[in-house]
Amino acid sequence: MLRAVETYDRAQLKDYDILVDGVVVHSRSYQRAEGGVGALSYQVLVDRADLTADGKVRVRFQEDAEGRNYDPSIADVWSLPVTTG
Repeated sequence: MLRAVETYDRAQLKDYDILVDGVVVHSRSYQRAEGGVGALSYQVLVDRADLTADGKVRVRFQEDAEGRNYDPSIADVWSLPVTTG
């Protein structure tokens, strides 16, 4: 599981991909309606054990190639283990 804190400075649309070791694991699109500065937290389940098998990953928050909307502005990110049971 990835948990991220994303910052905002106005009402805006942010859309981007989250990649783990170069593989898109989630596409995020969020329209913030509030004006002014703020932050929001969200979580993404990365259901790809093959990407984490060696215990190391590289996570990238990548905006679309055309740069149509605002950048991800990630303030912090954590990885959390997920247990089944």
